[in-house]
Amino acid sequence: MRLEGTRYNKAYKGNDDIAGTGLLRLEINAAVNDDWLVRARLDGQTSLNNDNGTIGTSTGKDQVTTKRIFAQGPLFGATAKIGKFGTFDNAALTNGGLIIDKELTGAEFAFGKAVKTTLTYGRIANGSILGVVGSKAGQVADYASAQFSYAPTKALTVAAGYNYLSDDGFTNVKYAGKNIGDNYGFWNAGFDYKLTKDFTFGGVYVKSDAETNNATINSIQADSSEAKSYSIQLTYKGVKASVPGSYGLWAAYRQLGSFATINTTFNGAETGTKGYELGAMYMLDKNILSKTVYYDGENITGGKDIKKVFERLEFAF
Repeated sequence: MRLEGTRYNKAYKGNDDIAGTGLLRLEINAAVNDDWLVRARLDGQTSLNNDNGTIGTSTGKDQVTTKRIFAQGPLFGATAKIGKFGTFDNAALTNGGLIIDKELTGAEFAFGKAVKTTLTYGRIANGSILGVVGSKAGQVADYASAQFSYAPTKALTVAAGYNYLSDDGFTNVKYAGKNIGDNYGFWNAGFDYKLTKDFTFGGVYVKSDAETNNATINSIQADSSEAKSYSIQLTYKGVKASVPGSYGLWAAYRQLGSFATINTTFNGAETGTKGYELGAMYMLDKNILSKTVYYDGENITGGKDIKKVFERLEFAF
């Protein structure tokens, strides 16, 4: 169960500067045989801003949704997921999830020992793609990716990959009277290096081939940096769910270009912004996690300041 709250500077969000949500997440696993499982995730969410049973809008009534339901098991020499599941880029790195952390419907195959490879193909509802300017609710995009990671030493991990997003519907959305294209490719590369037992330094860089010169964001000509995303982070220690008092700290600088991010995992930095992030996680007790994130940045296009504090209290059972 998660209780979350976010506070923005009023100049960025106006009067809606505080948002709170409660989330109850249930994971279901059912064995098919010795090799295959069926997994599901049910999410129940409610607003903590008021007691009228809405999630931020007059139409977003509290509800329980099936976020994931998929089969998992060995297939063609790989571990396969088939159905509706969550996908995540650069999972081996501390800056993983810079491009995508969300559900899609399709198939994923993970294999390899020295060089770990993950191949993914599926479809994503455009209404939930936060990063791609031009996505529209009611449309569905095709998504494909190939991700690779390799650890040449105990201290160093390197990763690279390619992500692809395509939908004819993108060309129906015009900026400055021009189309921005119906597909995007995202090249990415990154690394983690353990400086000491407790300190890890890492980074990920993403470059999109989207045509930003044809786009405007909030009626402003899109900055060319909107086609780039990167994250550089120094991490100290980390939490262990079974160890009360364990903690982790991090400091990062992130840029999340609107054309180089699909749906990021970060709670501080937001798509279309760049800035500094400080964070801490602390185990209050066994399976009770507290997370605090502070973000100080600005819009990549337009330069509007954003200051944000994110809090999460998580109970696992």
